[in-house]
Amino acid sequence: MTHFVLVHGAWHGSWCWDRVAAGLLARGHGVTAVDLPGRGGTPARGGPFWGWRTGVPDSVAVVLGAIRAQNAPVVLVGHSLGGVSITQAGEDAADRIKSLVYLTAMLPANGQNVPALNKLMPRQDMRGKVKLRPLSGTLLLNFDNAAPSIYTDCTPEDIATARRQIVPELIGPSLSKMRTTPEKWGQLPKLYIQCLRDEVIPISAQRAMCENTGVSRIETLDTGHFPPYSMTERVVELLAAEG
Repeated sequence: MTHFVLVHGAWHGSWCWDRVAAGLLARGHGVTAVDLPGRGGTPARGGPFWGWRTGVPDSVAVVLGAIRAQNAPVVLVGHSLGGVSITQAGEDAADRIKSLVYLTAMLPANGQNVPALNKLMPRQDMRGKVKLRPLSGTLLLNFDNAAPSIYTDCTPEDIATARRQIVPELIGPSLSKMRTTPEKWGQLPKLYIQCLRDEVIPISAQRAMCENTGVSRIETLDTGHFPPYSMTERVVELLAAEG
């Protein structure tokens, strides 16, 4: 069976994959859900301005550790901002990856970072949802204001679980530019799972990223930004098919 490495998005951690991981394990697959720097047991860089100084290379090092712990190529899955880390990891460890899966995720082309991708988004009013802490280089989520956009279709119990565990998000990884090539990242099989009612990464942006990077293998879910909660079983089915 196949081993899956699951990479979370902004403000979240490995815990957000718990139900998906359980579904894959029940089907006989292996699973590693990582904690990127700044959460769980994974520290960010120390010293002043730590959120600015911790970048994609630090996140990718965590992902590569999970990949290289396996004896066979893995399916590497990224949700939301996790798409940035799996893109660079796909380049850096292409020979250890069976396929990449982007779950309503950021999908940068070579030379792009998150600010470049944000230009594809319809203008969104983030006032009252996110607060910048410039000295630490972190973004704080105003959970009550942001939750309706993030957790569309999720149960109150799931939303309460997320509220208890979200953490400040580091800015550095969003600023790092991708360094990918047609020979490595470009040759990997890729699946993009689009979410039609996503209010964080709207469907127009998901489609534009797929078009810009040539990702043509697409599945769609009629849900919002958090299908690991809102459509767990369908996500498990789609991932298991990659195995």
